[in-house]
Amino acid sequence: MCQSALLELDRRYQAFVEKLPPRQSQLATDRKIVAGGGPSTPLNTVAELGVAISGPWTFRDTFPSLSEVQLLELGEAGVFLMLTVALRDHLADGQLPATPDAVELQQRLMVKARHTFRSSVGNRPIFWQRFEAYEQQVLSALQLEACYRVSPDEAYDLRMAWLIGAGKSALAKAIPCAMAVLCEAMPRLVPLEHSIDALAAGRQLLDDVVDWQEDLARGHYTFPLAQAVSRLGEAGEVISFQAIESIISNSTILEDALTQVRAWYHRALSEVERIPCQTWADFVNYSAAECTCYHRWLIVFRIAKAVRERTTLSGNDSLFQQ
Repeated sequence: MCQSALLELDRRYQAFVEKLPPRQSQLATDRKIVAGGGPSTPLNTVAELGVAISGPWTFRDTFPSLSEVQLLELGEAGVFLMLTVALRDHLADGQLPATPDAVELQQRLMVKARHTFRSSVGNRPIFWQRFEAYEQQVLSALQLEACYRVSPDEAYDLRMAWLIGAGKSALAKAIPCAMAVLCEAMPRLVPLEHSIDALAAGRQLLDDVVDWQEDLARGHYTFPLAQAVSRLGEAGEVISFQAIESIISNSTILEDALTQVRAWYHRALSEVERIPCQTWADFVNYSAAECTCYHRWLIVFRIAKAVRERTTLSGNDSLFQQ
C-alpha cells in the first residue's frame, strides 16, 4: 500500500468525521474505540487500524487486474466496514456504553460502508447476497458469544469457538468478495473465504488465551475459562474465580488452546495453496509467528514459576530477591 493511498484514505475518513455531531466525532477519532485497544487518544491515521485498511492491497496479487482507483475505493469501504465491526464488538462486549451516540455512529459507519461498496460493485446480486450472509454470520456469532459469556457450559467446545471467532470477523470477507466480483474471478474467492475464517477463529482464540485474566475479572467466560469451569464441574469442586485461576495455572488449558490456534493458522495457509496470494499468506505466517512467540513465553513463565515455588518451599528464595 503506497503512502499516497494512505493519505487519501485519511482525507476521506476525516471528511466523514467532520460531518458528524460533536460526540460522535469524538468517538470516531478515539483510538481505543476504533482501533480496538490502546490508550484513549486521538487516532492520527487510519494506518493504525492495521490490516483492516490494507485489505484490498493484501489480496492484490490474487486479483491483479484491479486499478489503483478501484483498490482505493475498496480500501475506503474496508475502513468503514471494519470500524463498524469493531464498534459493534465493543458495544456487545460492554467495553463501551450503548449510548445513543455510540449506536448511531455504528449505524452511520455501516451506511457509509454499504454506500462505498455500492459505488464500486453496483447492485450485483452475487456480491450483496454474500454480504448479507457475512452480516448474518456476525450477528449469529455475537449472539452465541453473549449466551456463553455469562453462562458457560459443556457445549462451549472448539466448534463453538470456531463459529464465534470466524463469525465475528465474517465481514472481512466482503473485501476479497468485491474484488472477485469486479475481476470475474469467483473461483478464487471460496478458498480465501475459508482461509479468512480459519485465521479469524485462530486470532480470536489467541486473544481469549492472552486476555483470560481480564475476561475472568469481568465475568466474561471465553473458551479457556469455559474449559476450566467444565473441569471443575467434573471434579465436583466449587466454581469460583480463585478455583478457575488455580486450574488454569495448574493445567495445560492455555497451551492446548495455543496448539489449536496454530492448527487453525496452518489450515488458513493450506486453504490457499493453489491460488496466488503471497501477501495474505505472509500475514497468516506473521500471525503464526506471534502465536509461537507467546507460546514460548508461556512455557518459560511456567518453568520460572515452578522454579520459584520449589525454591520458596526449600526456604531459599534469594535468587528472586536480588
